[in-house]
Amino acid sequence: MKTLALIATGLMIAPAPARADQPGQDWISIGQAERVLHREGYRLIEIEPKDDHWEGEATRHGRTWDFRMSPKTGRIIAMEPDTD
Repeated sequence: MKTLALIATGLMIAPAPARADQPGQDWISIGQAERVLHREGYRLIEIEPKDDHWEGEATRHGRTWDFRMSPKTGRIIAMEPDTD
């Protein structure tokens, strides 16, 4: 019986599965982020929420770029050539 109790206790303290980052309530939408990129001449490939910013890939003039974007203002924080 003690063994069963220890197993049950061990299952209760097992780590919870990791959850994907979720955009905040006050973040701009993916559509708004895509419009910002389009105005700058980029075409959105992918975008996802990461910690405190949007992060993704876009193309421009045949090159692929990695970007980070402010989630509240839509300002592009970083734009670097994709090296993958």
